Amino acid sequence: MRVLCILLLFGVVFTSSLIMTLPKFFCLKNDIPALRFDVHESVVRSSMCPTEHVHVFDETLLIVMFNHKKHIKRNFALLKRMYGVRFPNMKYCSDTFIEESAIHAPLYNGGETSRLSNPLGSLSYQCTLVAMERFPRQFSGYLSIADDVLLNMTRISELPLTEMWLESVDQRFSTRDMHAEGGRFALWSRLEPGGAKSSLSVEQDPQLDARFRNKLVDLGWFNAAADIYYFPESTRAIFLHLAPIFLRARVYFSNAVPTMMQLIQGESTVRKHVLRGISKWFYDKKRIQWQEYLPNLRNVDYYHPLKLSHLGDHISEMCAFVNG
Repeated sequence: MRVLCILLLFGVVFTSSLIMTLPKFFCLKNDIPALRFDVHESVVRSSMCPTEHVHVFDETLLIVMFNHKKHIKRNFALLKRMYGVRFPNMKYCSDTFIEESAIHAPLYNGGETSRLSNPLGSLSYQCTLVAMERFPRQFSGYLSIADDVLLNMTRISELPLTEMWLESVDQRFSTRDMHAEGGRFALWSRLEPGGAKSSLSVEQDPQLDARFRNKLVDLGWFNAAADIYYFPESTRAIFLHLAPIFLRARVYFSNAVPTMMQLIQGESTVRKHVLRGISKWFYDKKRIQWQEYLPNLRNVDYYHPLKLSHLGDHISEMCAFVNG
């Protein structure tokens, strides 16, 4: 069952384009056919990771985000073999226009004028924005994952599709103190664009609804790992208001996504489900040797990074994780 959210003001239904003065959200349950669990046997057998029982996300758009154009052709084909039976609606996203059916997000890697030393994926949430704009009300939700994120489909299938999904917040910042020293706050203050100055730019944007501006000033900004996140369709109107403003200010994705979710929670009935994942970052010398970690991982929603170029003879280990 899906949640349908509409904007009501004085008895009039407004479209998502009229969002400069956002009213409260009213969510109604809408009768929609349940997700299919029965998939034709031949389709299951063609999967890279076949399993007896398959949970099919008929109404979810899976967006695979690519930092590098060179990996798209080979890796997206592999990912479709891996997840296609579960996600019949899959599209890839990159900053390069390759084909009409894909999602083109020109700011994905920061745009042509980015001054970041490592701009890859810095504005990847533009993928979700473009998808919501191109496919209005065609899907019940939008699941965005980096191309090197491996999903534990048994756990993913149990997550609430009416809630947002993201890792837990690990840091909070505030524009009230732009020059705090030490730790990750210092990194935020130095990150330009994307950090403190970008956040201040959002708060000062005249197109930002005053309620959101006040919340940002009072509650601050949030940071979380954002290699995988999910927005249900019910968040669409607020997301379409916030995301363009955040993109204009070049707010870094791991600050933008959790902060927008926090704002959405405050202005709607939509809650956030906290994901539990494992990420091996660049300072882990064995981060590429994912096959050593997977056999012992069961109670996590995802693993990152799984570099498909290192797949080799380890398909069985990978599929054991995918199938839970």
